[in-house]
Amino acid sequence: MYQLEQQILERFPSEKLEYYRTSKRGKIYNKYYNLATSFKVVSGPLGTADKKSPVNSEKFSRHSKCSEPEVDSENYIKILKYDNLSNEEFDRTWQACFNSRLDFIKKYTTKDIFDKWPAYKTANGYRLIDMDFEAAFEKKGDLLENWEKNISKLLLFLSFNSNVKDKNVRKLIEIIRMNNQISENGRDAAIIWALHGYFVPTNKLVKIDPKTKQKTTIKFTIRDSQESVIFVGSTIQMVEDHIENLKKSKKSIQPTIFCIGENITSINEIFLYLDGVRYIFKSIIKALDICFKSIYLFDFKFPDESVIFYSFLEYFFYDFIDKLSFPKVHVLEQYLNN
Repeated sequence: MYQLEQQILERFPSEKLEYYRTSKRGKIYNKYYNLATSFKVVSGPLGTADKKSPVNSEKFSRHSKCSEPEVDSENYIKILKYDNLSNEEFDRTWQACFNSRLDFIKKYTTKDIFDKWPAYKTANGYRLIDMDFEAAFEKKGDLLENWEKNISKLLLFLSFNSNVKDKNVRKLIEIIRMNNQISENGRDAAIIWALHGYFVPTNKLVKIDPKTKQKTTIKFTIRDSQESVIFVGSTIQMVEDHIENLKKSKKSIQPTIFCIGENITSINEIFLYLDGVRYIFKSIIKALDICFKSIYLFDFKFPDESVIFYSFLEYFFYDFIDKLSFPKVHVLEQYLNN
C-alpha cells in the first residue's frame, strides 16, 4: 500500500501523502480491508490479526515529556491547600510542583486529579489548565490569536456548495453572512457548528442489547457532532436535563461547552463542563480553547462524534501532528494557508 501511495504521488504531483496516510494503516488499505471483509474473502492473517493481537492495557496518554516528581512536592501541595497565598505566590508554588502533578495526571482519572489538586475545581481553575498545558506541551499554536485571522477564509470555504451539502448548515452559513447584527459569540459559535457540516462524522456507535446480544449500529449525525462540542439549550433546565441524560446513559461525558440561548447565533451564558466542574466564560473561543486544552492535558480521547473537528483544531491551530490523519483536515489547512 505504501508503494501504491508513492506511485500516486509521482503520477499526480498535486496530491499529498496526508490525503492517503489516514488512520493506522492508510486510506487505501482500509478501503481494501473493508471491501474484502464485506465479500468474506479475507485471507487468514488479514482476517485474524485484530482478534489475536494482545490488548494494550496501558492508560492512553499524549504526554511524552519526562516528569520526575520534585523531592519536596508534597510540601508544595500542603502550601497550596492551606496557606493564604497571594496570586503571584500561588502561581510560583503551583509551577514549582508541575512535574509531580504531570506524573500524577499520566496515571490517574480526572476525579483523582481534582481530589489531589482541588485548585482545578475553583472558578479560575481553567487558568491552571492553561498554565499546565503550556508547560506540558510547549506548543506555539494559539487558537485565540489565530481564530480571528482565519474567520473570513473559513466562512468563504464553507460557503462553497461542494464543501457543505447539509441544508441546515448551509442555512446557518447564510445567516452568518447576511446578518450583521449577530454578536461576536453568536458568530463564532455558528462558524464552529458550521464546520461540522464539512467535517461530517464517519464514526459509528455499536450498541449491544444485554438480553439478546444483538448488535445495533448507529451512525453519528452532524447534529451529534455539533452538540458533542457545543450544546445549546433555551433554558438552564434544558442544559441540566441533557447532562443528566448523558449520566444516565452511562456515557462518559467529555469536556463539553454548554450555552443558554434561543439558538446557536444568540447565546447568552457559556460554561465548560469538565467532570462535574463548571467554568464560566464570556467568550466562546476562550471556552473552546480551554476545552481543547483540558482534553489534551487530562488525556481524554476526542469524542467519536466530532473526532475530525478536533483533529482540525489540533493540527491547524495548535501545531500538533497526531497519528490519526483525515484528508478533509489537510484540504482545509492547505486552503487556509494559501
